[in-house]
Amino acid sequence: MIIILAGPFHPRAINSNKSAWDSTTPYGFFNFNLMENIDQISPRPTLLITGEKAHSKYFADEVYAKLKSPKQEIVVPGASHTDLYDQMDKIPFDKLVAFFQDNLK
Repeated sequence: MIIILAGPFHPRAINSNKSAWDSTTPYGFFNFNLMENIDQISPRPTLLITGEKAHSKYFADEVYAKLKSPKQEIVVPGASHTDLYDQMDKIPFDKLVAFFQDNLK
């Protein structure tokens, strides 16, 4: 499982795109305690990717602390929340490849 935490303004982010919140938005997905079922994820191999300057980095750190091994957290230096959407030079592709090669056997 890979969890990428991303955030502030980006044209394709649901919180930035005013037309994204409509009658088809799955509001039920937003109305639950995100940590309540974390034990159902672990102990599967989990990779968290967050930006060093992301406003949501605290949440990635909390999730990482609660996950059982095997787990890995990549903190992209200097990256904000939305830098990881499509700034190809900041996305750690080499680490993604290594994670998949190690865990998809």
